[in-house]
Amino acid sequence: MRLRLCGLFSFVMLALLGCSSLHSLHQNVKTIDKSFPEYSISISNMSYQSPVVIVQLRSLDPLDVLSVDSTSRSNTLQLSAFDETHYLLVFEDLDSDFIMQSNEPSQLVDLRNWHDKARANSNSLSVTTPVPSIEIVLAQKDEQFEAPFIGVNFIFKLKIELKKAAIGQITSLTSEPFSRNTANIGMWKPVEFIDSKYAGLFFLQAYDPDKIPVLFVHGMNGTGGDFTPIIEQIDTKRYQVWLYNYPSSLSLPFLTKALSEIMKEITQRHSIDSLHLVAHSMGGLIAKGYLNQCSAVKECDFIRSFTSISSPFSGVKSAEMGVKYAPVVMPAWRGLSPNSTVISTLFDVSASEISPPHFLIFGYRLKGALNAESSDGVISLSSQLRPSAQLQAERIIGFDDDHVTILASPNMHNQLFDFWQKQEIAEAGYSQF
Repeated sequence: MRLRLCGLFSFVMLALLGCSSLHSLHQNVKTIDKSFPEYSISISNMSYQSPVVIVQLRSLDPLDVLSVDSTSRSNTLQLSAFDETHYLLVFEDLDSDFIMQSNEPSQLVDLRNWHDKARANSNSLSVTTPVPSIEIVLAQKDEQFEAPFIGVNFIFKLKIELKKAAIGQITSLTSEPFSRNTANIGMWKPVEFIDSKYAGLFFLQAYDPDKIPVLFVHGMNGTGGDFTPIIEQIDTKRYQVWLYNYPSSLSLPFLTKALSEIMKEITQRHSIDSLHLVAHSMGGLIAKGYLNQCSAVKECDFIRSFTSISSPFSGVKSAEMGVKYAPVVMPAWRGLSPNSTVISTLFDVSASEISPPHFLIFGYRLKGALNAESSDGVISLSSQLRPSAQLQAERIIGFDDDHVTILASPNMHNQLFDFWQKQEIAEAGYSQF
């Protein structure tokens, strides 16, 4: 099996890589930041009874919408914007219909000056400056600018154009997007990764409406090929394999948003009524973020199960150290930091609203003399077993494996396949009833 970089955030590794790799990463981060600036959004005067809709606009034209996001349980979020996003329209959707009404509190933000602040984060080698924080105060409308948006249905605007992502491309596990070299490119040269068409959602066979898709989401310094031991055991007469491949150094909000938009495109192309979602390590945070987003707009009822494997639901302490002290900060580290907005809002949705059923798999084989707490050699048990994650999980099982070998565990495979089948049987029973 391919070896994963077990020291996910090792400063020793950064030092060994030398100035050349650090410079490459820095230049790539600057390029990404210019195209997709990030902001920390704080919303005041929320009622927490209704979703808040965040609309990205190129201009003050209701037809010039770039993207739409939604949050319902938290007044903070990390927003991945676009270089062309000149305005944010934020409103509390009191009747949850994604239509802006005259009685719904809102605020319109001119984002152009904020872009300059976001770019300033990547102007020096030390990219450690926090992302710009924007305070949104929901209040009565500014009739002059916001009146044209009253009555607009933004549910139909929940799509962005993905120019360089491979969507539904048929390939094999031995192809270049899944090589170990490609994984390293995704860590240190994410722009090259995207330009080379390694990013996107790949199929291992032509779409078959009679087979249930299984979507795999890899972790840090990985590719879809990391799931080969599981994929080789899958019943291909019943299931078809999809792989979300992404450059793992990029920010978690960006990667989550990209997965969300890719899945919208896929579901527009194909009529999908059942899908299983499986994620490893950091991929579990991306997958959970995606589920939170699509649940808010009721666009993922077709997902039958979510399985996380060795995921750091409480974050990774060394990522926080990286943000504070590393000469160049990987954007992913910010989201992985235990006190980040990504981590703090991951399980905000109440247990009664959880869909689909969550199978939480963790590993506990500790190896290496440098580990100071119980872990799988990479992710601590306390992070894998975050209490709020356990409370929302339908099944929890641990295996005597480390962060890498757990993907090849026959016992884990059997439990995974059994979980899928139970969810399928339950769904069939509900349908018959």
